[in-house]
Amino acid sequence: MRPASGSGIPDFRRIEYLTYNPIEVRWQYVSMDTRAPIGLMPAKSFGDGQGSSITVHFENSALAGFGPDLEARLFRAKHVTTTESDVRDVTRQYWTSAGGGEWLAVQYEYTRKR
Repeated sequence: MRPASGSGIPDFRRIEYLTYNPIEVRWQYVSMDTRAPIGLMPAKSFGDGQGSSITVHFENSALAGFGPDLEARLFRAKHVTTTESDVRDVTRQYWTSAGGGEWLAVQYEYTRKR
C-alpha cells in the first residue's frame, strides 16, 4: 500500500495479511507499517465474520498517530474491512482512547487490478 497520488501524505509502506483460522473459528490479521516504530501489529476477530465485513480487534496499544503526530497513550483499535464490489475493499480503523469515545482514525481503500 502507498499514499494516493495528490493526497499530500508522506510516502510510507504498509503490508497486511488476513487469514481465516478454521481451528479457532476466527480471522487473524497482522500488519507492518513504516509510519510507526511499533513492529508487527496483530489482531483477531471474535467470530467467523459472516457477510461482507470482517472485524478484528488489536491488542491494547500504547501508540496513536503517525509521523510527527506520534503520541504515546493507551487505546484500543477495531479494524473493519468491507467488500464493496469485486474490485474494491474499504478498511476503516476505529480507535478508542482510555476513558474516551470511539472515532474513525484511518481509512484505507483498495482497488484490485485485473
